[in-house]
Amino acid sequence: MRKPKYYTGLITLSLLVLFLVSGCTGTNNNNPDITKKKSLQAEIGELGDSGTYLRVINRNDYDWHNVKITVNDYYSCWSRDILKPEEVISVNAVTCNQFVINQNVVYSLTVVADEGQTDFTR
Repeated sequence: MRKPKYYTGLITLSLLVLFLVSGCTGTNNNNPDITKKKSLQAEIGELGDSGTYLRVINRNDYDWHNVKITVNDYYSCWSRDILKPEEVISVNAVTCNQFVINQNVVYSLTVVADEGQTDFTR
């Protein structure tokens, strides 16, 4: 049995509509370049005695995050999966001198240590 000529066109049109609809329902908060951003990463220098603390301030405007902040790559003193905008946390940084931000949703933050302040912005 032969199918009508419009049958193939109907399937093609259906697939095109499905493709367009699925492409418009992503959950990246209207930021298509979010996966192209590099992770923020920096060293803040040698940290001193037991009185040394590291403060991390997330200055993002987003209300959603999936970040992991690790102080020191080699010995993870502390890590956190969620850091809300404007949230400030303190970390005892006696043996930590580096922090790394993984994932691609953090755009700006401030790190304050005894040695000074470092700002990061994508």
